[in-house]
Amino acid sequence: MSWVSPFVRLSLSVTFWLIAALPLRAAESSADIGDVLRAYAITFGWALVGSVSMGLGVIITLKLFTVCTRNVDEWALIKAGNIPMAIILAALILSLGIVVASVTK
Repeated sequence: MSWVSPFVRLSLSVTFWLIAALPLRAAESSADIGDVLRAYAITFGWALVGSVSMGLGVIITLKLFTVCTRNVDEWALIKAGNIPMAIILAALILSLGIVVASVTK
């Protein structure tokens, strides 16, 4: 396994140790396939709600940020290699993601 990077080997070995340390439990027979499918549907629904909320939120947030900074062309600055502007927009998107994640939790 010399072609695998040391980081990958370390993360795989840590993962295997964590899995091996998990206690084995007997399977509970109280959950039937309907409960499992219902749980999957609920999870998929919340994932869809979170994705749509994040997509719309990013569009609205960036438009509001552009309106608030009328004299600044953010995208031209980012294309020119202005790292601080890129950090500001990334922080804006990450903070929106935190809000959306806390609301859809």
